[in-house]
Amino acid sequence: MKIPSEEDVAEKLGSTKVLSFRHEANKRGRPCGHLHQRFIIDQEHGTVQCAECEEPVSAFHALCATARSEGLFRRQMHSLKAERDELRAWVPLLRAVRYLHSMWLGKAMVPCCPHCGRGVTALELNQSAISAEMDMAQRRRAERERKGKLRGK
Repeated sequence: MKIPSEEDVAEKLGSTKVLSFRHEANKRGRPCGHLHQRFIIDQEHGTVQCAECEEPVSAFHALCATARSEGLFRRQMHSLKAERDELRAWVPLLRAVRYLHSMWLGKAMVPCCPHCGRGVTALELNQSAISAEMDMAQRRRAERERKGKLRGK
């Protein structure tokens, strides 16, 4: 069963005021000072107690704490889905990295530099870096020079 969001409920009720669970329960209605609210609900007697110290807690406070926890869970789930989508976008890069990794682990072969044809080890990659913009400019310049030489021959 899907639990409707506050916005969905407000939209369905129209102008009726909907209670927001984002209230200041931290300042009032919390008999004990525990940060991780867990509750013991006695259905037979209709009471709610703090699971940490067994002090009575108002049912409203328990409901609000549960709603906050559920909201936190939803935000975390949304964040994890966004992270998953971001990682899925990296798949082509990861395939290239996995290929390089398998070559270096095999130790029989190493990848070659596309420019000079010399083998490249993993340690050589850790020694220096160039900005992507500078690299692209150098590649374009080298390509123009190569084309110029081909035309001159």
